[in-house]
This record gives sequence, structure tokens and C-alpha cells, in this order.
Amino acid sequence: MSQINFGRTIPVILRRFPKYHAKSLTGTKLVVPEELAGRVNFILLGFKKGHNKMMDKWWNFAKGLHVRMHEKYGDKDTLQYYKIILKARRARLIAWYHFWRYRSFCLDDDMEARTLFIFSHRETFIDSMALPDCQRPYVMIIRRNGEIDWCDHE
Repeated sequence: MSQINFGRTIPVILRRFPKYHAKSLTGTKLVVPEELAGRVNFILLGFKKGHNKMMDKWWNFAKGLHVRMHEKYGDKDTLQYYKIILKARRARLIAWYHFWRYRSFCLDDDMEARTLFIFSHRETFIDSMALPDCQRPYVMIIRRNGEIDWCDHE
């Protein structure tokens, strides 16, 4: 019989994505995950500049998945995809610099609208999600209510 232990051993999929205010590179403000466009959202979550290259590997996959879901079900809101960059709360003071720098990394115009920044305490976020650390990017599928259907790391 399997046993669920409390603490970090509880799988991420048994947790919920916490509610945070985010801002896109285009200036749109929204609450993650409640105001994300898709009923199901493919999230690329990174913490450092070095994570950007690893997240870009997943970007084309997420974009292709979005196109296939639209073709199959005829509904653009079925699955959406986003890149979320979590920065330290103090980095909000130079948010303009982060936005400027990350715009240069964008592969296409669509990526600018789908790249979201959250400025918060990393430790609080890591603890609320029960993630091992912020040394690697994470890929997850979440719903608007915060349920995590799938999570993996690069």
C-alpha cells in the first residue's frame, strides 16, 4: 500500500499553483493562474537568466501543442502556453531593465505577450509549490483554479 508523507515528498501535482499578480512584456497585468486565457495552461517557469535557453527548447513544443489542440477541438481557449519568470521582489525596482533585456530574447511577437513576470520572494514561492529548488526551470500544466495536472523539470 502506498503512503503519502507530508512535506516536500508530496508530489507537486497534489499542490496548487499559488495566486500571484504578473505583468507581461507588453504591459498587460493579470492574476496568475485565474486570469490566464486557457482552460488548461502550459507553463514554462524559470528563475534565472540561464533558464531562458532551456525554456526556449519547450517553447516550440508548447506552440505546436496549442495549434494541434485548436485544430482538433476548434477552440483556442482549450490550451494556452506561457513563459513565467519569477524574480526577487527587490528586482521590481528595475523591472524596466528586465523587460528590456527579455524582449531581446523573444523568438517572436507572440512570445512578448506570453512572457509574464512575477516579482515575489522566491523562497515563499518554492515552499508553497514544494519545489526542490530554483536552480532549474519547471514545465507544468495547470488549470485556472490552480490545479496542477502535470509537472516536470529540465
